[in-house]
Amino acid sequence: MTYFKKYTEKNVFKNIKYLNPQCIPREFHHRENEMETIASYIAPILYGGVPNHAVIIGDNATGKTTAIQKLFQEITETIPDIIPVYINCRKHNTPYTIYGQIYKKVL
Repeated sequence: MTYFKKYTEKNVFKNIKYLNPQCIPREFHHRENEMETIASYIAPILYGGVPNHAVIIGDNATGKTTAIQKLFQEITETIPDIIPVYINCRKHNTPYTIYGQIYKKVL
């Protein structure tokens, strides 16, 4: 008898990878207005300008991180000269670790 057989027979989830917070969905519904607003803040970088500052706040699990990661993914795919860097400041909360993450992504 194996101890894990009962866990593989009945699985509630079709694909458990979608529960991972780092998983970016292919389609991101009901956030078009927010995505457009964030994109307008980032847009100046596309023609050599400085992007506007933005503070994105809201309740837990409402799509803030996913929205940013989707926009960064689109930037990476369309403009290879720009390297967006997402940093989780709860995980990397000192200047040294923040610069380390930027260094790791850029180089």
